[in-house]
Amino acid sequence: MALAEPIPPTGDGRRGGYDHQANVQKESDTVRHMLAQDGFEQWSPDPSLLPPQAPAGASMDELLSAVPRASGIAWLAFGNSGATEMLLNWVHHVIALRKGQRWLRVPAYKYSGALPPVHFRGTPFLFHRMGFLKAMTIKEVLLSGRHVLVSDSDVAWAKDPTAELAALAAAGASIAPSTDCLDAAADADKTPRGASPFMCGHSPGNTAGAVFNTGVIFLAASNSTVAFCERWARWTLKLETWWSDDQGVFNRLLTARGFYPVRAASSDGRLVHGPDGLVLGPLPARRFCSGHMVWMQQAGAAGECASVHATFTEFGDAGKRWRFLEAGLWGALPARYFTEGRFLSFAPPKPPPDPRPCRDGEGLWRPGGPVPRPCGGEDASHGLGGKRPGGVPAEEARRRSVRLRANLELMRRQLHALRDALALAYVLNRTLVLPHFDCLCDRSELVDYVPSCVYPGAPPGLTFPRKCSTHFVLNIHKLQYFLEPARYAASAPWTTRKPAPPLSLRAHSFLADPRTASAITDAPQRVRVLGRPPPVDEAHWPVSRCSAPHDRTCSSVLGAGDAAFDPATAALGAGDGEPAAPGALSLRRGATNREVLRLLDAPAVRSARLVTLDDAEGAFGGWESDFEQAAGFANLESFFLLGGDWCCSSREANVGRLYPVDPPRLRVPARGS
Repeated sequence: MALAEPIPPTGDGRRGGYDHQANVQKESDTVRHMLAQDGFEQWSPDPSLLPPQAPAGASMDELLSAVPRASGIAWLAFGNSGATEMLLNWVHHVIALRKGQRWLRVPAYKYSGALPPVHFRGTPFLFHRMGFLKAMTIKEVLLSGRHVLVSDSDVAWAKDPTAELAALAAAGASIAPSTDCLDAAADADKTPRGASPFMCGHSPGNTAGAVFNTGVIFLAASNSTVAFCERWARWTLKLETWWSDDQGVFNRLLTARGFYPVRAASSDGRLVHGPDGLVLGPLPARRFCSGHMVWMQQAGAAGECASVHATFTEFGDAGKRWRFLEAGLWGALPARYFTEGRFLSFAPPKPPPDPRPCRDGEGLWRPGGPVPRPCGGEDASHGLGGKRPGGVPAEEARRRSVRLRANLELMRRQLHALRDALALAYVLNRTLVLPHFDCLCDRSELVDYVPSCVYPGAPPGLTFPRKCSTHFVLNIHKLQYFLEPARYAASAPWTTRKPAPPLSLRAHSFLADPRTASAITDAPQRVRVLGRPPPVDEAHWPVSRCSAPHDRTCSSVLGAGDAAFDPATAALGAGDGEPAAPGALSLRRGATNREVLRLLDAPAVRSARLVTLDDAEGAFGGWESDFEQAAGFANLESFFLLGGDWCCSSREANVGRLYPVDPPRLRVPARGS
């Protein structure tokens, strides 16, 4: 049926990249290559934890023979060979929950010819086909009398939810979808009320705003869910718009007819009435977690989450992979990833306190109360009048939000520290372990969140500073190009005879991961960086040192008179004011490559598996020898490190982005040195 549907004509947005197959293949290969970095190909699951392999052409009953009828839950995930890496990460986590032997079935079906063997997210009509096939497969499993737990391949399962899902089914739930609600306190409150925070409008009494996410759905086996899946499949296949997908259809089917005002279907309000006799049990945001819940609200920790869906993440699958790495949830890695190598880590710049926090009691959810208003972040002296709804130019956002200005200043310092740490790792031939950076402002392409800096729909009282992804400092997909620069910059105008060699990276969670060898973490060599960072003024940080696009400029460094300026933080390096660790070495701030090698590549230090700097901001000044290495790193810095931005106060062209000033240039010796 999917193949019988005509391919959209030329000019139809649903074709996406279909007419440019070479580009589609190249993009697919790039994405898959990034997902497979760090030895992914060497990972394989423990065969003893897997079920017997079903023969080719096995029936649905044969595939599900280990899942009991009437009460069993079949776990499903979907993807094609262009998303194998994400699917195998899903497999890793399901196996870790000891679900492999009885419940796991990968693949469930092979739809020959319906989908190409490439990453086709940018070709909407093919994505519509996949949505159709997914819904029809769920229908087939339901017809066998088994319940279904279906999740996208970019979901990591941290805990087993089967007991709570079985309880929902026993209470009468037909469909229990996850949601995009970002306020867990509001989500847990089932007090009848007319309104809830943005994307949380599924509680009793709500008159608008429910946003269900098909990334995780539980469906109980019943005639009504079978009929729903049939409608869901056919409507998705017949979509006439490029910007919608199976999730959009899912939401329209559930909420377009008679859903509002939301009516409770249980005494505790956890179940609500849906259309056509369906009973919905929206899954708790605290347990079935969005990316924002984990990355931003829980400092990268899974916490109470049973599942973590890599939503609210920029930079596509490369960004999702890095977020999973930071959270310790990218599991499909070989043992040698955690046992081999020599490493360098550093403490990131200390953030200032929140320059404009919410007042006591502001921004907090109160059961049954009104939706709290945004609070904090606004510069009382901006003189711009009231902000209009929607987007504003970035410079206006910068004037309005003292939090945003403080965040840009912190980004400038973080980028400087990261650049210098990368250079030190490059000189020492060590793998760099990135720190867990801080931020004072969220990122969002839903632009109406200035001046508070809190993502739309998240708890308005969210406090700053807080731990954030490396993605908040620079374009994370480009940073990952350091692992194989010759591949990702094949056409770059290298200024040396050959492209720069690779530089390996680890996310901050690596040092706390139980799989990491104790020989790496038990006895680090600590290094204290001596001397003050460069003065914060326009003589040392000229706006002309700027890698923003040609139509934009970089934000000036903060002056002492700015409300966002924190003199105490500006005067300190990350390790200042703290006693030196016993046995710590001392490195001059602004050291050259020769000084670094003399101190940190001496035999006694070279044998240390981990060298950790108490600070890296201005720690490296450049090369006094080895032109090839210096120029090679300058290429890497230019192509892969600089040019990142804060996003976004507007979606109009490029006017909603702000760029920190680039770090001071590193010294490059004369050619031939």
